[in-house]
Amino acid sequence: RMRPIDRRTFLRTGVVASGLGIAPFHILKAGPSPNSKLNIACVGVGGMGSSDASYFARTDNVVALCDVDEARHSKCIADKKNLHGIKLWKDYRVMFDKIGKEIDAVCVATPEHNHYTISMHAMRHGKHVYCQKPLCHTVHEVRDLTRESLEHDVVTQMGHQGHSSH
Repeated sequence: RMRPIDRRTFLRTGVVASGLGIAPFHILKAGPSPNSKLNIACVGVGGMGSSDASYFARTDNVVALCDVDEARHSKCIADKKNLHGIKLWKDYRVMFDKIGKEIDAVCVATPEHNHYTISMHAMRHGKHVYCQKPLCHTVHEVRDLTRESLEHDVVTQMGHQGHSSH
């Protein structure tokens, strides 16, 4: 049997839920200034990854694109003018070694078997992560990423087209 809910509880719950649902990825974590832009590196920029990168480039700074398949990458960004001229890296580890200090957040949209490894690498470098689904393959991997995000105080979000607006 359900208990009746009073008006005050209903309104409080509704305000909290709606506030969490509309908060965009780039303001969830307090940074140096509420008006500053994030420097985002996008790993996996074929298909969905190129759409994500183009979306982020509208409001923030996409400072690096990373994809092992240069030919597919070129085709996927051909019609996305806001991604032209951004350096393409073939290995995310090299990208982190060279320009890691310039990166605030990472978007991971690689084939799914790489999501956990790349997300973990980014978190260990203190980067916020937006990762396309599935985030992981096992509960153990999810728990590892949860611990890592708490340890490094980074925001993480899993992309899901029906419930995420980047």
